[in-house]
Amino acid sequence: MLNEKIRKPIPYFEMYVSFLSTMLAIILLKDATFLDGNRTVYTIMSGVATQAVWSIAFAVSALLSICGLVWRRKRLRKVGLVASIVLYATLGYCYYAAGSYVGASAFVLSALFSLISIFEVDRTELR
Repeated sequence: MLNEKIRKPIPYFEMYVSFLSTMLAIILLKDATFLDGNRTVYTIMSGVATQAVWSIAFAVSALLSICGLVWRRKRLRKVGLVASIVLYATLGYCYYAAGSYVGASAFVLSALFSLISIFEVDRTELR
């Protein structure tokens, strides 16, 4: 029993953010006119960056986190989480500016929990 390795908890929120970023990257890559809609939030997002930049940013954020998790590289995980904070806070602002407070809250909370997750990187890992 003393020689038994203590298992670290799985970083569930970090995995969620990685999958969310992957999903958003795929959606934005698949539909080239996604941000061309007449919804205010998409107009604001287009003012921040082009759709290609958004999709690449989400893909890079996801890849950093996923590679960090799989390869057990804490620095990659932290950089991926910092990228998630920036992306989701910016997305939250876009939704807030468009008057979509539920969407804004969801993305700001994702940014907040990404920040909290940075401090959990050292004590969590995939098994």
